[in-house]
Amino acid sequence: PAPGSSEALTATATLTATVAATTPLLFPTPTATAAITPVVVPPTVPTPQGVTAPSDETTDVANDKTLAAIQEADWIIFVMLDVAPQTSPYSAAVKRLLSDHITLIEDQRLVVFALQAPYYLDATEMSKLTTYFGVYSKTTPFLESAVHALFRRYSPIGAPPVDVPGTRFASLSERLLPNPDVTIPLSLESSDGAAIASNTTATPAEDRAEIDTGTLLRLRVGPILDHNGHQVPDGTVVAFDLRYEGEEVALMMEPALTRGGMAAREVTPDRGGILRVSARAGQASTGDEIAVVVIQPPGPAAQSNGATADAGTSTAAGDTGQPGSPNADDARRVDFVTLAIALATLVIAVSLLLIVQVRVLPRSTLVHNMLWATIFGLAGYVLYGIGLFPGGDWLAELPGRFGIPVTVFVPMLLPLLWLQVRGDDRDR
Repeated sequence: PAPGSSEALTATATLTATVAATTPLLFPTPTATAAITPVVVPPTVPTPQGVTAPSDETTDVANDKTLAAIQEADWIIFVMLDVAPQTSPYSAAVKRLLSDHITLIEDQRLVVFALQAPYYLDATEMSKLTTYFGVYSKTTPFLESAVHALFRRYSPIGAPPVDVPGTRFASLSERLLPNPDVTIPLSLESSDGAAIASNTTATPAEDRAEIDTGTLLRLRVGPILDHNGHQVPDGTVVAFDLRYEGEEVALMMEPALTRGGMAAREVTPDRGGILRVSARAGQASTGDEIAVVVIQPPGPAAQSNGATADAGTSTAAGDTGQPGSPNADDARRVDFVTLAIALATLVIAVSLLLIVQVRVLPRSTLVHNMLWATIFGLAGYVLYGIGLFPGGDWLAELPGRFGIPVTVFVPMLLPLLWLQVRGDDRDR
């Protein structure tokens, strides 16, 4: 057909031919035995503009037949091409009928096949239709598919890539947003990709996954689907919500951007508790939170205490590990008491140094020596606390914390001896 014209035929349950005309498709009530009957096209005559039109003597007859066919029809199907009134005046026939003469077809069911662009009807005109098909082509395969869809041979799928007013596809940008009616899949994985938990399977509270603090936890969401059932565009923002059970404030985490409908973030829990994880993208969410038990591993001292207790059970049945025993002392090597002892030792040692050398050394040299002694004394205490002081295990076993002054006083002597030796060498 010429651009802007309409395909016109009268048919029922089966379509086997098409007849070109200037009137819309007229479908009476479908029956199994009805045959295709073409509408009679009135003769045409040339016009000054070069466009053919029905002659005057046949116009009234054609209009009467068309009106009669419309009144008898239960279904009216319009097959539209592009609407271009400047070059094809009759291409706007469907729009004019829906906007200016709707009373003629208010009792019929109206169907439109858009063989080209699907956006020529506005929202008001679209609201008067029963069904609207975006076919996108006038070739035979597309037409056959449209007819099959009309007779419910299959359910049409797909979505227009443009805005179509008056339909659920009126705003393309809204159609591409995450669909809040679809739950976003969320899974928790370890650093090697092994699955830890997922919101796609129900997990009883007693079977919750357990991880240790410091374990890398990868949060993966997707695929995230839009309102058309497709993956959301790349760059869609996904916000993660992580909070420990019993706490109202969520952990800070930077949002992720989707790529291929997926998004991921990594987190390393630093303390124990029940960690609840969820995510959202726009109005869509992952639904129920995933709960993971984060276990705080026992500290080195507690592990040492437990190992010693086990060894005592197997080798020395009489060792009960009561407080005051070497095992209990080793459980916590430094505390506020040991710090107070270390500081007292430091003050006493510096005072003795001041008393002994105040009359012997110049004031600047004396202050220099005192600073070096203080630095080495504190360093010795720190090394003892982290377990790097030579003989620290033996000192920790001494009763009454008598090993603490040794860890401070002995290191203080080292710089004093070195400074004394260096001073003697200079005098020589």
